[in-house]
Amino acid sequence: MKIRRVYEYWRARCRDGKLPARSDIEPLDLADVLPHLILVDVTHAPFEMRYRLVGTWICEHGGRDPTGENLEAAHFSSNWAKTRAEYMNAIESGEPVFASERPIDVGKEFVPINRVFLPLAGPDGQVHMVLVCVSPVEPD
Repeated sequence: MKIRRVYEYWRARCRDGKLPARSDIEPLDLADVLPHLILVDVTHAPFEMRYRLVGTWICEHGGRDPTGENLEAAHFSSNWAKTRAEYMNAIESGEPVFASERPIDVGKEFVPINRVFLPLAGPDGQVHMVLVCVSPVEPD
């Protein structure tokens, strides 16, 4: 439900076929899912991805808060190549990317998670941020 909620919120902010910008996202609108959100800054020259915000649920289950750190060095994923490809797909395509993984170790047990990577445009129309929602797989 968290993934769907954030995706539908993002989609509602797309206007005239354009990606929403960070300014189109109101954190208070997502207060109920903030612990499950990651916001990543993207620079293009040189290319870099950096954590701007990491939700408390993610920090607790990842064992640390990497806010401000480069994703290449501080990622949470057990399969960084796959996760990096998902970020790159969202950045290059300007489309949402849905993914599943089992990277979060909770009490020595890996918890299956779902994620959605949602691109946000800068003033030039390029993707300058990625909003990510990470949620444990919810039973049907």
